[in-house]
Amino acid sequence: MGEGLFRFVFNTLQPRMAQAGTRFYLPTVLTDLTDDGGDRVLPPHADRWQLGTLTGDTGTSVTGLLVSGFNATFGREIKKGQIDPPVTLGQFKGIPTPGQEEPTLDVSDATVDGLQNARLEPELTVTREGAGYRSRVTIAFGTFPDLPQAVTLTGTYRLAQSISIEDTKTKQVTTEHHTAPFDWPTFVAAGSGTFQVSVTDLWADVDWTLTLDGEGQPAVGIDALTVRGAAEDGHPTLTLDQLTPEPNNPYADPSIWKNAATEAFTSAQGQAELVARIQDTLNQPDNRDDLARGLTTNLRSVLDRTVGTASGSASVDDNLFDRFRAAVNDPGSDYYLPAAVFGITSPTLDPYSPDEIDFQVDVLGTPTSVTLTDNRMVGAANALTPAGNLAFDPGVTATALLSTLPDGTEVEVRDPEGRQEDRTLTAPLTLTGTATVTISDQDPFDGPYTVTVSHASVDITLPTSGGSHNALDTLTITCTALAVSADTDDITVDADIGDGFKQVINDQLNQPENKREVLDRVNEEIGDRDFLTRLGATITTNVRAMLTERLDG
Repeated sequence: MGEGLFRFVFNTLQPRMAQAGTRFYLPTVLTDLTDDGGDRVLPPHADRWQLGTLTGDTGTSVTGLLVSGFNATFGREIKKGQIDPPVTLGQFKGIPTPGQEEPTLDVSDATVDGLQNARLEPELTVTREGAGYRSRVTIAFGTFPDLPQAVTLTGTYRLAQSISIEDTKTKQVTTEHHTAPFDWPTFVAAGSGTFQVSVTDLWADVDWTLTLDGEGQPAVGIDALTVRGAAEDGHPTLTLDQLTPEPNNPYADPSIWKNAATEAFTSAQGQAELVARIQDTLNQPDNRDDLARGLTTNLRSVLDRTVGTASGSASVDDNLFDRFRAAVNDPGSDYYLPAAVFGITSPTLDPYSPDEIDFQVDVLGTPTSVTLTDNRMVGAANALTPAGNLAFDPGVTATALLSTLPDGTEVEVRDPEGRQEDRTLTAPLTLTGTATVTISDQDPFDGPYTVTVSHASVDITLPTSGGSHNALDTLTITCTALAVSADTDDITVDADIGDGFKQVINDQLNQPENKREVLDRVNEEIGDRDFLTRLGATITTNVRAMLTERLDG
């Protein structure tokens, strides 16, 4: 395939993946992804996200809120006599537990919703690797206006702070033993609730590979997804939409718990941890495998539908080329070579009408001129290309064998507008017309002639280019060489002219050099630059139409 053709395939499919209603529309592809059990992959869930310890200013602020909130509650408990033996106000207070001063934030039963609103960006990096390729693509989330504009995180949170009871005189954690509504002298104050966070400006770089499986079929592998903002070094934007603490959270008033949790979720550290957990969830092996399996299925479907099937290939490149090799020899394929030749109408190849052909022969020692007019050649469409005769380098170089199918074989031909008709193959390759013979300065005489070529081949070279966009809409196929090859022993000329001179004239026409002259004149004509230019333009039009219909039809 080469990196250029890899990019051609990517550039052709990428805009279709942004068109709603097409089979390639990425939101639909992602929505329909299923796991091994047939369950939908999206939205992904996580049993637990351990966001970890809140440090720095955020940790200090949240700790301050929770410890002060506890002390207010502690004071009320002292007044109510809920501490045994009783203590006085100011005798003890709560402090962050030495060595465990920072609070922790965890999330459970997390759901990441809205990932289906994803657009594949046009940027692509690709390198060869072994029998396949390694690539990086970028996905932007929340881009299609008729779908959710934000990725939504929902779940249950748990905010915890270790608190110890300090003796205000010694400034140390007390060693006295008291009974209290909490574990004296050190305990964990934990509050929980539900939350919803909206994530916008969310992008992801996807590192993936395209290799072959054990059956020689292309397979996608997902190595890693790296979450980021719109800029490569940017960050997504997180907005806390909803936070609802449980009404019976202990040790502090509900407003304290809500303020502390809000601080934790809206802090730069808390948001960075949420983004990191999104990335961790996307990179869970099961999620990556499900995504890879879904993309593999879609890729194979695209190749099967647009080109054809193949298996047992040795590389990704070979798999694609094997599909083409099989398709040009498959009567059910749009690329079937006989149908493709019939489908070329500018210039028409079967039938083909060579210009006037004239050459000199010797009849009974007398210089004689021969002119072939009203020429019509049929049988060029009766051609197949064995796999070994079709090379990609990176264009197409092929040798097609003529007269491989029985005379009269029917072929279904479809033009670029989709109209279909049945055409009939001819065998062998035959050139007919009128032969005019002039012996010396005598009056010319003429009659019909037939040239049959029992065995022949056609060599063709078709360089390809992706054009300015390196995509299907700018695909260009040029023809730089076209020639018919045949052994003169396989060429027979029969001219029905001259009455008594008929045998003598035919003996001359069947001389190897004269048969070669006819073949050379045909090759000279079909090898003309203008002829090849028109042929390349028609092939380009037809191939674009076939691929477009296969992709979009």
